[in-house]
Amino acid sequence: MTFSRFQLQCLTALWVCAMFNVNPLLTFWRSAPPNHLALKWVFFLGGVFFVATICLTLVFIVSLPFRGKWVRIPLITLFWLGAALSFFTMTTGMQFDRTMLDNLLQTDAHESLDMITPKLLAWLALTAGLPSFMLWRAGRATTSPPVSLKAFALPAAALIGLFAATLVLIYAQYARYASAVRNHEITFHTIAPANLLAATVSHLNAMRIAKIERAALGLDAAQRYPLKKPRLVVFVLGETTRAQNFGLNGYERDTTPKLRALQPVYYPNT
Repeated sequence: MTFSRFQLQCLTALWVCAMFNVNPLLTFWRSAPPNHLALKWVFFLGGVFFVATICLTLVFIVSLPFRGKWVRIPLITLFWLGAALSFFTMTTGMQFDRTMLDNLLQTDAHESLDMITPKLLAWLALTAGLPSFMLWRAGRATTSPPVSLKAFALPAAALIGLFAATLVLIYAQYARYASAVRNHEITFHTIAPANLLAATVSHLNAMRIAKIERAALGLDAAQRYPLKKPRLVVFVLGETTRAQNFGLNGYERDTTPKLRALQPVYYPNT
């Protein structure tokens, strides 16, 4: 059984959306209004359309330079990238942004090997290996559409329709979506593997900015009058420590022995 280029792209986007973005989809479901079943499903459907729009856009973009049966290469690549990113999102709850990409690029081989587990390999085999094999077989007879406006009409129509449906559903409950984004961390960084592409672009842009030579400021600064005595600078340092686990606050374990030795003034109601 063979499929057209457009069918392969849609099937890939559907698999990426449903299999590799379970976390953001579940977050949309948990963020939906709990007391009204119809509104809950409409809210969730808007989230599904949002994720699907991003996935389909990504599939069309990465496969654009590839013609004929070669279109299978970027689609299979999306399977493996999405599988790896989704595994760590589901198991650690991470959001893959530029900071995570920077950390990944600085990781050595020993640390990388520690992250390879039997669960990861099983997940990759089932969600990336199996569909990659099926897509490779199904796309053997894929032909190159002629370079014309007609060749882009179907993908463009699909994207426009999906985008319009997403806007309608989100606009209907915009206040709830805005609250969900703030309170449940529903962001672009949770949608795999589009988050990797965005992180890569952000990383490259940061490298470009770092190489820019900036003009020095304040070179004309001068002391206008002499100081009679050295200035006293007081630093107020804060730390996000829970008061209930603070030794100075009566916690059963002395978690602040060095601080207690300094005999500080403790403000329990701060």
